[in-house]
Amino acid sequence: MSKINLLKDHQDQVVSGQYLLREVTDRQTQHGDRYKTMRFSDCSGDIRVYAWESSGLLECLPLTMPARVHANLYVRSFNSSLIADLRNIHVLEPHEVTNAAALLALQDCPEIAQPALSKLVNLVDTLEPPELCDFLNRVLMDERIADGLVTCKGSQAHHHQSPGGLLEHSVEVMEIARDMAGDRLSALECSIIQIAALLHDLGKLRSIGSGRVRPVHCWYVTKHKPTDY
Repeated sequence: MSKINLLKDHQDQVVSGQYLLREVTDRQTQHGDRYKTMRFSDCSGDIRVYAWESSGLLECLPLTMPARVHANLYVRSFNSSLIADLRNIHVLEPHEVTNAAALLALQDCPEIAQPALSKLVNLVDTLEPPELCDFLNRVLMDERIADGLVTCKGSQAHHHQSPGGLLEHSVEVMEIARDMAGDRLSALECSIIQIAALLHDLGKLRSIGSGRVRPVHCWYVTKHKPTDY
């Protein structure tokens, strides 16, 4: 599977990968030939992709965005920019996604949290057993989570206050938990502890959010005053 940042090494080749299809726009050449432009993203970047009428793929594209897809792309350069032509596309079922973290769009992730995103992608790549990896993938594909995970703050006025802080903090706690477990726990126990640590503050997606105005759910949190975290 080829991540988008590696496509530059495969110009004039067909590559295969799983991507997040974010937008589709109808176009037409000056001669009246229909085509569509698309924006594919993943944890490493994004690329503009073209689907031409002659390919027979115009009617195969998903109607709802964003969509997680498996695609074959012919990578090429045009006006000094890297683009691709769509050769095949398949909308992924949840069980077909190999790494949901890799389909979180880099351009949505604040720069400060991008190293944490890379670590999360690596965790999913190496997580065992498969059943546990499938569980984490399904959590990360839940639109209520995926839409804000990379932008949510870690707190409103305490630690990790900036957008992306929740991801930073969660991955840091995950690493601390892994290091504390050391060799005292089995591989399965260590994996479970890492996931528990990673998800321990997930409720902040609803109580903290990404912007200056906090979600209304913050008033349902009674353990702390809203100004404390």
